[in-house]
Amino acid sequence: MTRQIRLIPAALLFLCGLCWIVAPVGADSAEAVTSSYNCPGGDVPAGTYSSISITGVCYMAVGNVVVKGNLTISAGALLDAVTPGDPPSPATPVVPATLTVGGNVSVGKGAVLLLGCSPNISCAVPPGISFDSIKGNLTAVGAQAVVVHSAQIGGNFSVTGGGGGPAAETCAAQTPGPPIADLEPWSEDAIWDFVPVYSDAEDNSVGGNLTMSGLTSCWLGAIRNQVGGDATFNNDTMGDPDGLEIDTNLVNADMTCLSNSPAVQFGDSGAAPNIVGGIAIGQCAFSLVLPSPAPEAGAPFGPVYEHISVSASSLGTYIGTHTTTSSPDTLESVTTTSNDTILAQLSDFVLAGSGLTGSGTYDPTGQPGQSGDAFLATQYPDGWTSFLDYETCDPCSFDGASGAVAIRAYGTLSPKGVESGTFLVTSGGPFLFPSPPQNPGGTYGFGPSTGGLATLVGYGTFTSAGEPSNTLSVVEHLGFASATAALPTCVVGSNPSFVESGIGPTASSSIADVVQVNCKPVYAEQNVTIDATQLDDACQGTLKWYQPSIGLDGTGAQFTVTLDDDGNATAVVLGGPSCAVGTDLIDASVDAPPYTTSSTTFTIVAPHSTPPGVTANPSAEIEDSVSSSVATVVELEFPPVEAGGTVIVKSDELYARCGASLTWYGPGGQTTTGDEAVVKLDDDGNAYVVAVGGPSCAEGSSTITANLKTAPYTSYVGSFLILSPQPSI
Repeated sequence: MTRQIRLIPAALLFLCGLCWIVAPVGADSAEAVTSSYNCPGGDVPAGTYSSISITGVCYMAVGNVVVKGNLTISAGALLDAVTPGDPPSPATPVVPATLTVGGNVSVGKGAVLLLGCSPNISCAVPPGISFDSIKGNLTAVGAQAVVVHSAQIGGNFSVTGGGGGPAAETCAAQTPGPPIADLEPWSEDAIWDFVPVYSDAEDNSVGGNLTMSGLTSCWLGAIRNQVGGDATFNNDTMGDPDGLEIDTNLVNADMTCLSNSPAVQFGDSGAAPNIVGGIAIGQCAFSLVLPSPAPEAGAPFGPVYEHISVSASSLGTYIGTHTTTSSPDTLESVTTTSNDTILAQLSDFVLAGSGLTGSGTYDPTGQPGQSGDAFLATQYPDGWTSFLDYETCDPCSFDGASGAVAIRAYGTLSPKGVESGTFLVTSGGPFLFPSPPQNPGGTYGFGPSTGGLATLVGYGTFTSAGEPSNTLSVVEHLGFASATAALPTCVVGSNPSFVESGIGPTASSSIADVVQVNCKPVYAEQNVTIDATQLDDACQGTLKWYQPSIGLDGTGAQFTVTLDDDGNATAVVLGGPSCAVGTDLIDASVDAPPYTTSSTTFTIVAPHSTPPGVTANPSAEIEDSVSSSVATVVELEFPPVEAGGTVIVKSDELYARCGASLTWYGPGGQTTTGDEAVVKLDDDGNAYVVAVGGPSCAEGSSTITANLKTAPYTSYVGSFLILSPQPSI
């Protein structure tokens, strides 16, 4: 199917929140690679560089900026890759440069990173989107502010500490004139005049873990992110009473929100609950029901009460179609200096099938983007297109209820016309598009009533392959998050995926996983049978099991664990050598009435080079209430040039926290005890080891280091958080 794109200038298109973006397919420059570039201030020219260091207040405004290696924003520096400059005068700029980083991005102490233009950040009128991508990790330690919109990050996205401190917590804002000293370098960028210091992650795709912890600032947001690993928000302090909006995130693994002030809330953005594949803990717990909008936001309507997070396993699966019926507005496109074409289209559509049904009709008298289907895209010279669809289904129906729903779909259109991607239900609360007044005494704005669909929650995928023109086949995962919605009896979670690694005949293509079973406390001390038949087949019948809390071990496709007093249990599973690539189903069945079965998946990924670092998966775990034991897979990733090297994995803190009782399990099941383990990197520079602590571990965070034993003695640092015993459902 070929989407019938009509070229519309973004001047008429205002979308109040654009989102998840695939990598900029056509962004890689054909220019020769320039050596490393240092920016002490001013503009970074378009081009291809081996690496870039930002040491002053710098901008990326025009063209494509491609970094083959790493991008570093030094302490106290600022990179603005939000302010648009493309196309330059005499045209009105629509987007900044498109940034593509082949390595990692690091943000130093007191530094600022502003990345990603989209209508959601109001960086341009007319609006556009810069489809930025980072192949490796984005790491900020002690940064003043990190604001990232509509980017694809292949590894981990981590912001720890910083936030601007007490000066930012006051929510004071720069006005035109000399920069406020305590707010530098934020106050040196004119785009942030009248805007307090804040940090924000919106509409991003994160392949690994998303962490935003230990910040002190005015406001913190994490909204509409799709996260492949864990999401963690701990010990954040914001000056704005509704300053911690963590909503509408799709998290593949676990979600942890602890000791934040104010507590995690819906705010006033009309957001939907988080969807979590594993367990949800603390202020993001499945059991927590909150008002939407939050009272602190001061919205003159509502609220609707709904769960802040829902389990992905609680949603039903439905099959449907999306058909574009007409495209009533057509205007010109915008071409950038790199010959990318900004496209927009306003359309009518119909949803049909077993799930969400209804239609959306574009209203030319209203605000574009808040009716019908608004399609905003960038088409690259190679024929690929990255796009965002912002849809309003009104009227819409699901499971006997009706109302209005906002949906955002993100994906690509191939040169052959095949369209595919993902979508999120993004609306929540009593109205679509609530917006606070821009000036004191102004009117609070809001769109149509959500009606009976105020607590609808969901996500899904779509493709045009095999469908008629202008039609998409859609797989929907939908449910309700109302205060009366039933909590799941049990949830089973695993690390979402694992790049198989290991060397030698007994360890090559090996895997490790930590399977967590979390049930309602009423099932305490019951047995649960974990069935991993598909995984056992994939690993040639080599699975080995271990339950840290009671010391049981076993082999084969099935393993039985015993729930602790809070209804939780953990099992470590090892497999290999010669595990087969693919996604395998893992079931967990309670061996007592009503014999509930929950499911998750574990994906084995073929060996390949991955972003460098050391990561604990899961990144946080509730310790067993009987023995205070924990387990995590420590994944080590070094540059491929270090293949075959020896690495010392060490955690003095975890060793001490677990009463000098720490066991390390390597590929093939070999074990060592103590505060460190020695591992060998495989041909891609990867390795792993499972850390099992207990009995009698104490709650808190522990640093884990990975040190290459020979030159260049590369070191990486990660962490693992132990949580006190508590029910998780």
